[in-house]
Amino acid sequence: SVAETLRILFEYDKLAQASEIKKELEVSDKLWWHLLCDTYAKADKWSALEEYIEKNTSKRNPPPIGYLFIIELCVQHRQTDRAKYYISKLHDLHEKLEWFCQLKLWNEAVDAAYAEKAVDALQTIQRTCKDQAVLRKIEQLLEKL
Repeated sequence: SVAETLRILFEYDKLAQASEIKKELEVSDKLWWHLLCDTYAKADKWSALEEYIEKNTSKRNPPPIGYLFIIELCVQHRQTDRAKYYISKLHDLHEKLEWFCQLKLWNEAVDAAYAEKAVDALQTIQRTCKDQAVLRKIEQLLEKL
C-alpha cells in the first residue's frame, strides 16, 4: 500500500523519494504527517522528527495534524521532555493544563495558568497537586493576581 511504502521510505530516511510519491499520488498532508510522525516515533528517531517539525512548521503554520498527535506519541514512547516542549506550543490553555497535569509537570502547569491569569486553573492545580513547593508557589502567585 502507499502508506506502507511511505513508512519504509521514512524508516530509511528517503524523504525525497517519499515526497515524490506524495506528490504523484496526491497523498494528503495530514496522512503524510501521521505516517511520518508515527514511523519516526516507532523507530526511535526523535531527533529526525524534531528536525522535520522545526523545518516544516512555524508559529503561524503548525503541523496540519496539530500538536496533540505528536504529544500523544511522545507520551506513549515515554518522551516526557519532548512532550513538554510540544505541550507548550498548544494554544488552548485547557488542553495545555490537562496535559501538564496528566504528566505531573506541575510547575509548567502553574506557569501556563499564571501567564493567562487563570485564577480558577491555579486553584484547580492547587487541589490536585501534592508537591509542597508547587503549592507555595501557587499561593504566592494567587496573591499577585
